[in-house]
Amino acid sequence: MRKWEKYTSYTVLFFTVFIIVIILTISLLSNFFLRQAIHLANKNLLIRIDFAKSDINILSTYPLVEIHLTDMIVRGKKNFRNDTLLYVPDVKIVINLEKAFKQKHKIIIDNIDGSFPELKLLVNPDGLANYYFIPTKEEITTTATPFYIVINSLNIFRGKVSYNDLQNKLFTYSDNVSANFTNLVFTENSAEFYLSAFFEDVSARYKKIYLFRNYDVVIESSYKNLFPGCQDNYYFNGNFTVNKLKFSANGVFENSNLCDTNNFYNYNLELHAITEDFKTLLSIVNNLYTSDYSKIKASGTYQIDLKYKKKHSPDKDTNELTASVKIVDGFVQIPQMPQAIKNIN
Repeated sequence: MRKWEKYTSYTVLFFTVFIIVIILTISLLSNFFLRQAIHLANKNLLIRIDFAKSDINILSTYPLVEIHLTDMIVRGKKNFRNDTLLYVPDVKIVINLEKAFKQKHKIIIDNIDGSFPELKLLVNPDGLANYYFIPTKEEITTTATPFYIVINSLNIFRGKVSYNDLQNKLFTYSDNVSANFTNLVFTENSAEFYLSAFFEDVSARYKKIYLFRNYDVVIESSYKNLFPGCQDNYYFNGNFTVNKLKFSANGVFENSNLCDTNNFYNYNLELHAITEDFKTLLSIVNNLYTSDYSKIKASGTYQIDLKYKKKHSPDKDTNELTASVKIVDGFVQIPQMPQAIKNIN
């Protein structure tokens, strides 16, 4: 072998080994990042996250790294240790390795995609919920580690959601859900995000009686959850659409004494209809919307405002409801009725 060929072969071998070492290092860092994120969640929250296997793509996207998880399962702890809260057959996570480890206890995730997830929200006969996975003050002080997790975007494709309240005999479900969460920020005592979601064919029943079937629901709303110590406060503000009825809503739920069985809470809810076409109001009548809505003739305007306040304490409950419905020159004619209804005011 000539001298220059020998040096060339050594150079190629060196760079090959160097590239392999870099790839292995990045793979190890990605795996460490993933395990660290799951460890923080399992340690600080009342849930357990597991998955069957993971694959990592680092060649074409560095410094972005794609991590694929198969059969991810989120289960509860304590009363719900045998119940599945969330199952996702396929999850893709994108992280930036150059940003992921810059600050201690801080994790940044660029994007998460979940395909065909199944979310099962459950309230047992004692009133305990499997989706309430925030530790109490005692659990936080003894087990939690300070953390700061940022997820820039989380997308859900063709998911299923069910809510089963065994205490109040209420069951709600949707078999086709698409959602986009943005600017998600989680710490050991707060959570916030913006949600844009579409729920298709939403149905609800009380015991064996259906309250409604096959509604379409759209949500565009911001959420914030603060849980310092024994307090747990929720805030939301956004626009909602039920079939064709559009309204704005904002609410506050304050639970002020989680560490005591004699807890007390307050919540305020405000709704304001933002669609004034009278026909859209008829869309919430289930039979009309699912069968003859396109054939309905209607005109006129309406306005709906609703405010509800509730205060609960071990000694007393107070409820305050203020509702205002105004219809101007309402007119409706449906195929089943030969005569139109006019001058609805």
